[in-house]
Amino acid sequence: MLTQERADMLTSFISSDLERGSKLLSLDAEEALKQINAYGNDFTLSELAEYGKALKAEVEETKGELDPEALDGVAGGTLIATLPIIIGLPRIPTPFPSIPTTTW
Repeated sequence: MLTQERADMLTSFISSDLERGSKLLSLDAEEALKQINAYGNDFTLSELAEYGKALKAEVEETKGELDPEALDGVAGGTLIATLPIIIGLPRIPTPFPSIPTTTW
């Protein structure tokens, strides 16, 4: 299971070098995992899959226009900031404007 701490570690690793991060996100999961762990990390394939799923969900969530209810949440900020915690997803900020479709 991917914990918030582990998701933050992976986000930090990927975003610390944007060129490396972009390359990792374009690889298949097994190859990306090998390269990530070659830097001394110990992530599992299932953690990487959960991370990719949450990352894709967040990218999809940010597409399009906000409905009035969501806009109210953005103005207040509390609901939007805590929603991933409420529904059990790790909050994964992405440093990349466009996520490749092959991300894990």
